[in-house]
Amino acid sequence: NDTGKDTNGKAKCISGDPAEVVPGCNVILFALPTDRHEMYLKAMLPYIKAGTIIGSMSSVGDFDLSVRNELGSALTDKCTLFSLETLPWACRIQTFGRVVQVLGTKKDIDLCVYPGDQCWKIRDLVQSMIGPLPVVATSPTENFLGITIMNPNGIAHPSIMYGLLRNWDGVTPFAKPPLFYQGVDDFTVDIIA
Repeated sequence: NDTGKDTNGKAKCISGDPAEVVPGCNVILFALPTDRHEMYLKAMLPYIKAGTIIGSMSSVGDFDLSVRNELGSALTDKCTLFSLETLPWACRIQTFGRVVQVLGTKKDIDLCVYPGDQCWKIRDLVQSMIGPLPVVATSPTENFLGITIMNPNGIAHPSIMYGLLRNWDGVTPFAKPPLFYQGVDDFTVDIIA
């Protein structure tokens, strides 16, 4: 990877059944598209206990509201929620379920925590999970809206898609799928800037 040190790990359990994975979890971390959060939360609900730390690697999509909607206020208020401003890394799958390539590591990322008095504890936990980079910055805030709005993907991703598709006729299939970040050219950079 780009920081010079590879990290390896092995999953303790892989299952499509939340009953086999969630009971006893102290931390639940979502690293998936935001439109899937509610579906997974709904499936996990019977197994989430008070005191669980529930987080999302990306704040886009009102994560806190999704948790509250699926778990209810009574349970949500007994849990700690957090969300990172953006994903810590840009990655590509090399071998599905086994190997990813880290294309780039962010320098720093922001963190939002509810309740706010847990921010330093959660910052330290997240930093220990992702390693020394990116540096997790935080302040005692419970406002997920601010971190959702400041996420750079809302500007960068539509610009990149426009740059990739600007000359496409909308009909002719691509010879191969366009690469997202690797397909950025000077025209697209000018749009983002």
